[in-house]
Amino acid sequence: MEIEYAWSGMMGIVVNRIPQLGKLSDNVYYAQGYSGHGIGLTHIIAEIMGDAVAGSMEKFDVFADISHIRLPFGEWVSGQMMAAGMWYYGMLEKLR
Repeated sequence: MEIEYAWSGMMGIVVNRIPQLGKLSDNVYYAQGYSGHGIGLTHIIAEIMGDAVAGSMEKFDVFADISHIRLPFGEWVSGQMMAAGMWYYGMLEKLR
């Protein structure tokens, strides 16, 4: 059977596993870095983003004020470091 679609497995992983929320301008918001937890978190973040667009920034500001960690040595090396870390912790889970 021919495969019509395949997921590449690329995910927006952030070190502290907390989605990044922010504003680029008065009417442009973003949410990224669900770290593989998108199904559950997207509903919560969508509600927070909707409230922000409607003018209630309280919950949005909590997420937007979180400091996120950038891995050193540029995007390619940090991606390899993240993959190695995910592999390591995945193996630890399998050993339990």
